Amino acid sequence: MSARRTLPPGVSEEAAPFDSDDLPMTPEMIRNLRPFSEEEKDLWRRAVERARGRPPAANPKQAVSMRLDPDVIAHFKQAGPGWQSRINAALRKHAKLGRK
Repeated sequence: MSARRTLPPGVSEEAAPFDSDDLPMTPEMIRNLRPFSEEEKDLWRRAVERARGRPPAANPKQAVSMRLDPDVIAHFKQAGPGWQSRINAALRKHAKLGRK
């Protein structure tokens, strides 16, 4: 007995993309199954944690749009990546807000 997959309305069996998960397992495949080891479980847990991404910041920065002179932008960009952070640091220093 084979399980039928559910296709979206208007999609024929011939036009549906092949999905290897729909194949029935053979007795040999079943015999070769084994539970995950603790190392494999740990690997998967860490992979899932990384996939979730960075936790939200307690005090996130805000995106703004501002017009700056081209020479000001060129000055900060000449040191490479991170130029927006350097502009932020310069503004904090000028406003005497200290470092974060």
